[in-house]
Amino acid sequence: MLVLSVAICGSAHGRTLAAVEIVGDEGGCPSPARVAAVLQPLLPNFVVDLEEKPGAVRAAVSDLGLRYRVTVGDRDREFSDAERNCNERAHAAAVFMALVIEQSAPPFVDEPIAAPTKPPEPARPAPPPEARPPAPQASTRDQGRRMRTQIEVEGRLSAAPRTGASSSLYSGGATFRLIIGGEHLAGWLGVAGLSPTSIALSTGRVELTRVPFYLGVRGALRLGERVELFGGLGAVLGLLVLQGHDLQSVGHDSRFEFAFHLSLGSTFWVHRQVGLFLTVDTEVVPAPTEIIIGAKRAESTPTTWVGTSLGLAFRIR
Repeated sequence: MLVLSVAICGSAHGRTLAAVEIVGDEGGCPSPARVAAVLQPLLPNFVVDLEEKPGAVRAAVSDLGLRYRVTVGDRDREFSDAERNCNERAHAAAVFMALVIEQSAPPFVDEPIAAPTKPPEPARPAPPPEARPPAPQASTRDQGRRMRTQIEVEGRLSAAPRTGASSSLYSGGATFRLIIGGEHLAGWLGVAGLSPTSIALSTGRVELTRVPFYLGVRGALRLGERVELFGGLGAVLGLLVLQGHDLQSVGHDSRFEFAFHLSLGSTFWVHRQVGLFLTVDTEVVPAPTEIIIGAKRAESTPTTWVGTSLGLAFRIR
């Protein structure tokens, strides 16, 4: 019994618990302090701390909005969590850290000790290896980059400011938009139906009905858990339906008109899949359609449309 006690003391002499240093943004989700509180019970043979220590195992957690990244040495993994549950994030991050650290880092570090005063005991056979949890699966970074599919439905008001004898035009309607791409950059297409508006002529008027078709790209920036800013750039192919009224010869014509489209807006996500957004946009027509009455140019369609819209966004995945 005496010999066993000496062996145990000797094995502990000159050795200290290894340290684990957790770094990250304390305002992130999860914070390093929350991860450390969960990790310490999982690693009883390690000292988990937020301060830098010589020789410590370095672990980091990064908040990426709808995702978060956990890094331990040269191993890292990204997790998806659209609901941003910080407690669940801290638990998942701590489990991943514990698995990696137990496989790669010894629980003790040796300290310098004085030379032994008696011959060392004969070496004892090493104990059988302890059963380890299964290794974590390959990085889920590709899952964090999965495609984003979103549908938007909006009510809009458009106006064509004009000066001089030509009066400004106003039109209202609705737009349907489909967005497919990543979290920060995506492509989109849409179609709008707008109410007719009238262009006054000296001898009558022409009723103008527009049905624009949109194709473009959009960039987005997430601010916190619920607010998202976005901007879009694209092209418009508008179907114009022209109907003459109070003219000597009532005419009807349909044609397409090309325009450039620029938009800026913000979305407030009331739920992780439902948001309320506000947008302002402009369309610039490089070659407006001329209105010909009696072989003479009487007027042309507007060169610029500005608009604002309010709608709902639905994230499918």
